Amino acid sequence: MSLPDLLVTQDGLVHRDQLARLGVTRAALRRRLRAGVWSEALPGVYSSSRGRLTPRQRWIAACLYAGHGAALTGRAALRLHGVACVPGDPYVRVLVPHGRQVRSVEFVCVHRTRRPDPYAETATVIRVCSLSRAVVDAGRWCRDLPAIRALVEEVVRGHLVDVAALRRELDQGPSAGSALLRLVLDEAASWPAN
Repeated sequence: MSLPDLLVTQDGLVHRDQLARLGVTRAALRRRLRAGVWSEALPGVYSSSRGRLTPRQRWIAACLYAGHGAALTGRAALRLHGVACVPGDPYVRVLVPHGRQVRSVEFVCVHRTRRPDPYAETATVIRVCSLSRAVVDAGRWCRDLPAIRALVEEVVRGHLVDVAALRRELDQGPSAGSALLRLVLDEAASWPAN
């Protein structure tokens, strides 16, 4: 694939390792940066424009930055799954395999996990967790009970995922931060079927 094709596929973003594989030298990269043609979106991730990144570009940049095996979770993953009632979160959260040493930086919050999501899917360069994992992760990081309730209600009443699947996902992960989500799942188990 050529650099222009790669930039189209990745919404104008590229990782330095991809540039090296395409034969773009560090000197050529530095010239583009100095000339203001490109900008650094995240460490090692470059944008072929100077403007603010769109939400989709932030997701792509986070995946490129976090590298092989990374998957979006939480708010970004929920958006990609088409969920509307998404708890607020200033970060793009990314899961990486536990053995990887990737640090959180700027708008990217990296979570090392011993439980990579076996159901994560890839769409172009974005790898996204399953809906169950994204709901549970977002619920763990949220401290707003009405927001968690709205999220669970949308996905359960919309038949996107059932309470049992959410409970299984919750039980397999860490218990830290799960109290509010457990409360909402207990409530959801008694909701009348529609």
